Amino acid sequence: MTAERSDDRITVTDFRNVGLCVSGQKTFAKQRGIDFRDFILNGMSVDQAKELNPAATEKILARRERQSGQE
Repeated sequence: MTAERSDDRITVTDFRNVGLCVSGQKTFAKQRGIDFRDFILNGMSVDQAKELNPAATEKILARRERQSGQE
């Protein structure tokens, strides 16, 4: 099995960086049956994040793109 690059994972910090608080993320995860501890430790795939919160995921990806252009 090939390990995913960290760029391919969406993390709690990514969601925080686009304005979603951890408390809200925890509630959101609980409502959808997501193991929040696992999410904190491992993040989630971009595809899963897009399914769960497409608007925030697009903001995260746009932010990453801007940041990679500054390097």
